[in-house]
Amino acid sequence: MSSPRIAKVFQGLTESLRKLGPYPTAFKTGIKWQGRVDVTGAASDVGKDAVLIDLTSATWATENLRVIVIADPATDANNTAAFHTQSHAAGMFLDGSVSFRVYMETPALYTDAMAKFQREMLHVLRGQLGAPMQLLVTANTVEPKIAGVNGYVGVSAVVTDAGTYTPYFFAVAGGV
Repeated sequence: MSSPRIAKVFQGLTESLRKLGPYPTAFKTGIKWQGRVDVTGAASDVGKDAVLIDLTSATWATENLRVIVIADPATDANNTAAFHTQSHAAGMFLDGSVSFRVYMETPALYTDAMAKFQREMLHVLRGQLGAPMQLLVTANTVEPKIAGVNGYVGVSAVVTDAGTYTPYFFAVAGGV
């Protein structure tokens, strides 16, 4: 289960995308998995909130509108527990401000549906939420997948860092 605050942010992603343009799926079914990265993931990701959204279909194919988003809590270099706030509602830590790591397939063309989806995801997270985000892309035709997310066990897909994007206006350094 994701922390309540981040769960709401993740659930709002599909609604925000719906408002930006037509997509080939019902948005209530767009979230394929949401939760915390499990112990099969990289040690630095275990316990972090994550979501898998696919607006094309339940199973991945080349050029699916699929994205994995991981929320990185804003914290100090040592991840000091005193900087966390306990959630009384769910008994889990509400980590406060977050930034996002976004994993997507590289579009085949700058003008195709995948490229539009990528730009709109950047717009929602960076523009509407005012959150810093790091865009990590797999090669075209390679499924974005992260060990510990959506039951995936194994090595994460190889990604290329396409840059970190920060909001243009005054915002908390750690994120939204």
